[in-house]
Amino acid sequence: MADLRDALRRAAPVGAPLDVGAVRRRVGRRRRRRRVLARGAPALVVAAAVVAAVGLHGTDPEPQAVRVGSGPGRSGAPTIRLPDGQKQQLLAASATTLYVASSDNGLPPYELTAYDTTTGRLVRRITVPSEPAALRVGPVGHVWLTFYADQAGGPSGTWLLSADLDRRSLAPDTSPTALLPTGPTTALAADQHGIEILRLPPPGHPGRSSEHRLAGTSIGPPLDTAPAFFAGFLDKQIAVQVTDGNGNHSHVVIAGAPGLTYGGRPSDEVEGVVDLGDHNLWVVTTSHDPVDRSHLVELDGRLGDVTPPAILHDPLFRTAEGVWAYGDTVWVALASRPHLACFTAGDGRRPVVAVPLAEAPVGLAVAGDTVFLTGAGATSVVGHPVPAACR
Repeated sequence: MADLRDALRRAAPVGAPLDVGAVRRRVGRRRRRRRVLARGAPALVVAAAVVAAVGLHGTDPEPQAVRVGSGPGRSGAPTIRLPDGQKQQLLAASATTLYVASSDNGLPPYELTAYDTTTGRLVRRITVPSEPAALRVGPVGHVWLTFYADQAGGPSGTWLLSADLDRRSLAPDTSPTALLPTGPTTALAADQHGIEILRLPPPGHPGRSSEHRLAGTSIGPPLDTAPAFFAGFLDKQIAVQVTDGNGNHSHVVIAGAPGLTYGGRPSDEVEGVVDLGDHNLWVVTTSHDPVDRSHLVELDGRLGDVTPPAILHDPLFRTAEGVWAYGDTVWVALASRPHLACFTAGDGRRPVVAVPLAEAPVGLAVAGDTVFLTGAGATSVVGHPVPAACR
């Protein structure tokens, strides 16, 4: 398959937005089901104690212990309280600003709020016309937000916003959940037909948005494939997390090679995916046959399992629930205590720092030396110092 990055540079944006509302609603129902299942858990509370330093088996060095707290204090990391009636839905961050998409228990009003990552000070809050679907920070600090009509109505669209949320441009009628910013005004978006280049005017500038489909980027049968919540580069290819038309059998597929997949069976349904900047993927899989269990898996460019033995055999990762990546650091939410682990990938040693929490996080964003966490239905976002071993 041709290098999609070269195709991205060559392509000229043409065409009209594609309406994929029916598929989006199915994917949205799957996401809402996950939120409902998590709402019974207690609110996120961080134990004010010294972090337990957990090393991997073998000769890996002992990681440095880190002290965390429930708010500003010895760590200096802020706790950000959301506006009354709002609960966290999506997180993203630049080096200086944390962005939070929130709602009233999944219903209007929908909001996007920017906070200073050092002080927690409110920068700006704006109203979103429909339920947020994806939130990303792209090159030069522009913010990408997609939203789509749900049971409360409203339009579907994509906003490209300035870093302070003061200016924006719009791509109407398109609201991808699998969105990958590639330039100041361009992003790759996955739909059931493959990959498109989405181009918007700069925030606050006049002009029309455009979409251009990249040839040879099928991700599966269009009538039975729905992109989920991830699209990323993998060895000069694009990997996409997809489900079937009913939001089930989640798996990873290489765009343009729909027969090359990982997961999707009852024993290895994919629940979370991240990339490390065109390197390997890290995937969390779940199994319900014969008992509920999960795994953290590393995949290569052919979607082959190359999980290091130190990760594969460490019981810490047998209850993985979510995974994120920032730079060379992988963050993993765990169902059992401790509830958050981080390690630096690719160095051959992989020391792990485990952070005890009261609840496994469902939202995570990193800004500089601060990691921001939030739980299901949380009304605040809590900052902690990034452990030295994970910087």
